[in-house]
Amino acid sequence: MPDAQLDPGAGMNRLQLQAGFWVSGVSLLVLFLHVALPDRVRLDQGTQVVLAIATLPWLALFFKKITIPGVVDVETRDREQGVAASPTPAATRAPAAALTADQPAPAPPSAPAKKILATLGRYQAQFFRHDPTRRWTFRVHPRSPDFAAFLSGVGEAVKAGWVAVSPLTHHCMLTNEGLAYVENHAEIRDSRDFYPF
Repeated sequence: MPDAQLDPGAGMNRLQLQAGFWVSGVSLLVLFLHVALPDRVRLDQGTQVVLAIATLPWLALFFKKITIPGVVDVETRDREQGVAASPTPAATRAPAAALTADQPAPAPPSAPAKKILATLGRYQAQFFRHDPTRRWTFRVHPRSPDFAAFLSGVGEAVKAGWVAVSPLTHHCMLTNEGLAYVENHAEIRDSRDFYPF
């Protein structure tokens, strides 16, 4: 639900943040009482380790994968981001300036394509506003519930020439045409519907 999102960049919804706060708070309180009153609050080492781990639900905000060999192997994110040192050129469409009367301008993007463009435009401006030789990139993992919409949006944006996909990482990125398109369309540039990172 969009209204349940606390912060678009946080990666956790309100319920997850509240649960994490309470689990961490209670765990820290028990550990603090054990340290302050060791005779009244007794904990064995195993319980102390479990309580210490319970104070760290915020790791999901920062790490995609947490591995403790032989103990746990957890993936915490459905999306990943990256950087391309040089933009991949658009494969299927000429730049907008080169369009002739026989080639109609691309139709306005659908909601999934607009979300892709809004995400790429937002983080491109945030990280590389003054460096047009680099591109911010991302992808959504196939197991994510957003994957079908992501794939649809990327397919449409690639066909229009706004987005390219790296054959090595499968991350999508804005082409030069896509960068110009986002910069010239405030409804995409300022959209609140984007993939948060």
